[in-house]
Amino acid sequence: MNLSPLFGAQNGLGRLRAISFSPKLADTNAPRAEAPPLLDSKGLQVGSPESRFGMSRQSLQLLKAYDVRNISGRDLYDLMDVLAANHDIDPQLAADIRGNIDSNGWKTGAERNALQTYDDARDAVVADVKSGKQLPRFADPNLRYQDKLLGLFKQLAGLHDALQKDARVETAAEGGARQAANLMRLDRWMASADRNQQQGLPLPPASKDTYFSITETMDALGIAVNPSHEDLTPSATLERARDGYRKWRDQHPGETLAIELQADKPDDPSVKTANAQPSAPLPQEDVQARAQDKANMLAQAQYGMPVAMLQLIKSVDFNKVSAQQLKQYAGLLRDYGVISQDDVDALTPFIRSGEGSPARYFHDDLADASQQVQETIQSRDLEVNNPQALARQMNRSANDKQALTLIGRMSQLHQQLQFDDRVQAISGDGLRQAGDLAAFQRWTQVEQNPVNRPEDVVPEFSSKDQAEGILRVLQRMGVALTPLQGNPGPSARLESAWKDYQAWRKLNPATQPSMPLTPSARLDAYA
Repeated sequence: MNLSPLFGAQNGLGRLRAISFSPKLADTNAPRAEAPPLLDSKGLQVGSPESRFGMSRQSLQLLKAYDVRNISGRDLYDLMDVLAANHDIDPQLAADIRGNIDSNGWKTGAERNALQTYDDARDAVVADVKSGKQLPRFADPNLRYQDKLLGLFKQLAGLHDALQKDARVETAAEGGARQAANLMRLDRWMASADRNQQQGLPLPPASKDTYFSITETMDALGIAVNPSHEDLTPSATLERARDGYRKWRDQHPGETLAIELQADKPDDPSVKTANAQPSAPLPQEDVQARAQDKANMLAQAQYGMPVAMLQLIKSVDFNKVSAQQLKQYAGLLRDYGVISQDDVDALTPFIRSGEGSPARYFHDDLADASQQVQETIQSRDLEVNNPQALARQMNRSANDKQALTLIGRMSQLHQQLQFDDRVQAISGDGLRQAGDLAAFQRWTQVEQNPVNRPEDVVPEFSSKDQAEGILRVLQRMGVALTPLQGNPGPSARLESAWKDYQAWRKLNPATQPSMPLTPSARLDAYA
């Protein structure tokens, strides 16, 4: 681990300058002093990254480097510890996340999408309520808690995306989360050790994390805690580490250790010009496009939903998809305002554990729930015939009916649209094409919206699949994507793709992304 000291500690130049306070006669010709900077409610300079994003500089440096949608459990564990110590996130949430990482065996180098993990955890709580396993009033505290956890990860993902466009914030180098956690735990333990010594108390105990953080930092500083390889107890090792670190501090007065930062990468001033200007549409193509636009407006007015969703519903039957496809399908309908979040939640029992068709699953479950209600009412066993058991089964039955109503409405619309020539069907995998386009539109919208407050941060994408979908749309549009060296994550690939897209748009300002669609019949009626 390479630790970079602030104030030039590597070469021993980190000394405080001597400032003279000798009184001087006033110089009437001297320029007026600049007005003091405007500060926000937290005492931070307005417009600074710390004020704009609502976090300390170190936390921002780490979040610029680490993407919670593609992070190892070990790095996430250390990142949560540091963000909480910096008072930038709720310490209880951070402790719970670290506890989840420990208890689930995630504290490894394997990368995972933490945002997706906690989105699934929320779905599990909702599914328990909707399937009658738990009453809403008992699950409500847990559901609110899961929403807080999910909201935190959305915020951290959004901050990572926004920070890629702020050159004022440096990027932590590889291993920065571990470095920051080591330094934080060392400083915290040393402060306790100093207090104990002043009070005549023994050294404070050190947790497993703190112990290894101290020894790793001593190795990084070149402090030999056990040069003779003696069989030392943990307490003896900590005592030698304390003495060695104190000696190091005496030898480097006025210096503070900090995490290593990545070297600045100069922006590539070159702009791609290889993309040719598209040829002007032929007169016949222009007539057909106007006719299709008119047909789209009429269909949108009749059905009361965006054309993109009509095209999706015509292409994919809501009742003939898998559980994970249903989650994506329902999410798209929700995002376009076709259905509500409560409708999406009603489908979670099938999404979590369903097989076969959604309608068959909820039909069978409704029959079972109705039977359970009758058995509960008729039973003389007080453990079976009680208000809570009856309420759970009645809630389950009501949810099944809501889900079946939604599935029936979407399937009926799917059949109706087969006979509506105004609405084009999507070629190929309709659900994937629609998901790709929606992800692309969200990405471009977030990229173009400035972040002026912490509340403005929004993730540009939620998963690796969404990032791949965005890249597929760009390639279909003809955008030449710059090859990247190494094994870049989704965020880095999209950051590079955004620059390629901006260069391409200068040459193709009128071209808009679209899904591959089948030709419409009898459009001459709308020409």
